[in-house]
Amino acid sequence: MRKTLFFAILCIVIVALTPWIDGVFLKKSYFTFIDVLNHEARAKVAIIEYHSGWFHSTAKVRITIPSQSKIASEQNIILDQQLNHGPVLFGAYQRMPVIALAEIVTTIQAPEWSKKYLMVNQLNQAMLQIHTLAYFGNYWYSQISMPALTISMQQNGISGQWEGMTGFVSTTIKNNRFQQTEAEFNLGQLAILSKLPGVFVSRVTVQPVAIKSQYTREASLNLWNGNATLSIPAVLIQGNLGNADLEGLSIIQSSQTTSPNFYNSTVQIQINKLNVPNNVLGTISPATFLFSARNLNAKGMSDFFNTIQSVSSPGQLPALEPLALNMLTPSTTYDVTLDIQTASGNWFSRGDASLLPNAALTDSLTTLMSNIYLQGNFKISTLLIDKLITAYAKHQTAAMQAQSVTAATQNNIAAQNAAFNQLLINYMQEGKISVDTSIQVMGIRDQHLPVTQFNAKLDELSLPKDVSLTINNRYQELQKQIQAQAALPTPAAAQKALVEHINQTLHSWIMQGYIIQQNDTYLITLTYKNGVFLINGKMPLPGMFSDPFTVPAQQPPVLPVNPSIKSLPTTGTGVSRTSSS
Repeated sequence: MRKTLFFAILCIVIVALTPWIDGVFLKKSYFTFIDVLNHEARAKVAIIEYHSGWFHSTAKVRITIPSQSKIASEQNIILDQQLNHGPVLFGAYQRMPVIALAEIVTTIQAPEWSKKYLMVNQLNQAMLQIHTLAYFGNYWYSQISMPALTISMQQNGISGQWEGMTGFVSTTIKNNRFQQTEAEFNLGQLAILSKLPGVFVSRVTVQPVAIKSQYTREASLNLWNGNATLSIPAVLIQGNLGNADLEGLSIIQSSQTTSPNFYNSTVQIQINKLNVPNNVLGTISPATFLFSARNLNAKGMSDFFNTIQSVSSPGQLPALEPLALNMLTPSTTYDVTLDIQTASGNWFSRGDASLLPNAALTDSLTTLMSNIYLQGNFKISTLLIDKLITAYAKHQTAAMQAQSVTAATQNNIAAQNAAFNQLLINYMQEGKISVDTSIQVMGIRDQHLPVTQFNAKLDELSLPKDVSLTINNRYQELQKQIQAQAALPTPAAAQKALVEHINQTLHSWIMQGYIIQQNDTYLITLTYKNGVFLINGKMPLPGMFSDPFTVPAQQPPVLPVNPSIKSLPTTGTGVSRTSSS
């Protein structure tokens, strides 16, 4: 009986002490987690207070957000946390009892500065809630949520609605380092409306965004292996110029240590469909961008990241060129692929970079460039090139009238008008014509009549013969200037001329073998080897790329002004060439 009673009392004591003992282990594990977070994530997290209890503990943590400029100061966020001791946990977070070291509840309220933009019913709700389970064995699992928000910035004419966020982050700590991480977030639909006058975009809608990642640290090299994805079903932009929409955006990144010596990394971006107002290419469906780096030096990669991570401020960064070049191996390759399919044709290009066989590794970029091999392959639809040429020519010549023709011609016409007026002033000062007659002459001039009709009108005023003859000559000069302006090519004519010029240049390149036309596709291969650049195996012609796609703008003639006329303004010289934007 006594043994039974003693055993029962012992069990009660053990059960009673278990949460307290759990709290002792929790405190050590919690402090370790904060230390690892500061070191690994480059965060500034400080434990201000920690109070241990029997069944619960509390902590106050300060997160410091560094300033992005010298003017602004650092921002601090204070978190109040409640740590519920295990080893058996019950709560709203767990659907069933869980064996774990502790549950940590973190609640963040909206900062004061943001409350003026929130709805009244949102002022007292938590902006961020984090429920963390600290398991035995240094495994941490956090479920994160943010509520739906409606934001109004009335003075700026902007409002927005967001459907909130849910997600989780898990990590395992081993040897005081994060060993494995996994995360998944779902961001609700976001809609931003603008009522600002003069703003082209009135509404932007981003459908729910999904983010996933899973990485494991390679033990010996301190490199992360795994992948991450971001996907957006659709983005719609509504504005004065029409609607732009994007469907099916996905970004995938993956990295992997393939052996003790090599490391691979790839990034892929894909868009299923893209519509943009007034887009010369029409609908893009789909478009894919792929970048890959293979057989990188795993040890060099590790040294690079370790060096960057050990730097506490940008001013302490060492020379990065030797570190970056140390990531290469004799078999390292870089590949970039761009594949775009449009309503106007397709564009496919691929670029490759590698070291030449038997090339020695170097820590000098200049030396590396002499040992590198580059190749670019292009397959482009002829229809797509035609569309691009037309769009380019239209853009280049759209402002021609205003930039190169109008300025020069108007200067010349203004000079001729000033000279004409000065001529009349001189005659009035000499008493040869009256003020009323001068006004009548200017009125006739402003009708821009043919020269014969102008002479007939002028004869009706019964002017002295020498005066009438001089005025008539000056009027003829003015009319020639106006006719010269009218005879200049319009932007449409200049655009047509530029398109023809570019097509002639392309045709000559095809005839010389710099471009290969295969049915409705242009084929081009660019190579760089041993310091020599080739196009389809041929050396580029001298001056081949010295602005071949511009056409000099025709200028109106600058007519001479009679030097006998006093106080005449100087004529403008105009612009000799259309400007490239």
